[in-house]
Amino acid sequence: ADLVQEVLVMNRAGELERLPAASLQFGYRTSSLLGGSLVVVEVTCRGVKKDPASIAREMKRYLERRRATQPLSYPSAGSVFKNPPQHAAGWLIERAGCKGLREGDAQVSLVHANFIVNLGRATARDVESLIRQVQQRVYLQFGILLNLEVQILGEEEAG
Repeated sequence: ADLVQEVLVMNRAGELERLPAASLQFGYRTSSLLGGSLVVVEVTCRGVKKDPASIAREMKRYLERRRATQPLSYPSAGSVFKNPPQHAAGWLIERAGCKGLREGDAQVSLVHANFIVNLGRATARDVESLIRQVQQRVYLQFGILLNLEVQILGEEEAG
């Protein structure tokens, strides 16, 4: 948030608008954009001057960590569920037996259970159905309702 200068957003009518960072009310994992129907199309950030070799080392370290912990071989929207206070969402999902669970070509990742990956031709309906199945299994096993980290826009929205 400290580096964001402005964002380009699109509303449901397809109209574009540039918003200055000062108007976005950034907080930890939140901003004024959450809960609305605007889609972020572009973000303009301020660069920070650093030693190129230091930047390369840092980028390599981050990429190695991501490769080891996230399913980068398939498209995904990142972490699907917020971590509840008690446990990490991925831990709960894995313990509920959901790792590898599929609906069409949507699959709970074998690498990290809080990611739903597209194995090729997954539809939004496949992903939403899988989200509901995961929520139900985790709730039945642990009594915890997982809340979405991602925001679903469209006619049918998962809970």
